[in-house]
Amino acid sequence: MFEGVTYWISLRQLKVHELMKTIQLLENDGQSWGQIYLQLGEIQTQGTKRLAKLWGTLVALYLTINAFSDGSTVVFEAYGISASLPLGAATLAGSVGLFLLTLNLQNIVSVLLARAKHSAKSKRRNMSANAYGLYYGQDELALSIPIVLNPFFKQIIPASSALITMFLLVFLFLTIPAAALWQYLFMEQLSVVSNVSLVSSNGLLCVAGLSILGMSVLWIILFNIPIPWKKDAYSIRWGVLARVNGTNSHPQSPKWIDELPSKR
Repeated sequence: MFEGVTYWISLRQLKVHELMKTIQLLENDGQSWGQIYLQLGEIQTQGTKRLAKLWGTLVALYLTINAFSDGSTVVFEAYGISASLPLGAATLAGSVGLFLLTLNLQNIVSVLLARAKHSAKSKRRNMSANAYGLYYGQDELALSIPIVLNPFFKQIIPASSALITMFLLVFLFLTIPAAALWQYLFMEQLSVVSNVSLVSSNGLLCVAGLSILGMSVLWIILFNIPIPWKKDAYSIRWGVLARVNGTNSHPQSPKWIDELPSKR
């Protein structure tokens, strides 16, 4: 039925599609376009706040390690009292924090994409979704983002495209500090692993930290690049088509049963 057909889809696309289908069900239940748009904006705002708090914690951790590390331990001294922590433990906390940062950032990007798709579903003529959000206390930069919805004019010089590109580049540049922190943690942990036994507590903690740093990169790549899929004939037949008429039977059911691997 679907043999030989390969579909290239990213996990991000599937998750955004999953959210859009849920939004469609909510609309069928009576929620308005505006209610859903504002709720998505609230989710985006809360996610951004969590991201900022997590980033602030990571920066504080970096400053602590950089100031108090002697290469194997992090030593704190205050009021004549000293305490030490294996460098592996501190850097492991940083690796976990970066992994969580990756998940939160991915979540915000997916919400942004879904919100943009939903904004295009407005049936009101000349309705600006960004202006609507601004009116209700969201989309604070709506009047400074050069997305113009005006069917009566066409730009001779593509100023809007240039400004939007600049805006996107600024956000891209904001990822450089996170990449620098990733490199810092990687080098610190690699240095410890190179100088201590891997079965020591410091060595094991740093190996775990290095593994999590690698997972963060793999997560970004595998979640966002298109990967090959094929349609699941079994699930389509028995999970969808067989239940269309409200029962678990279908005119083609006998044929499908004969085509099951267990019947061959």
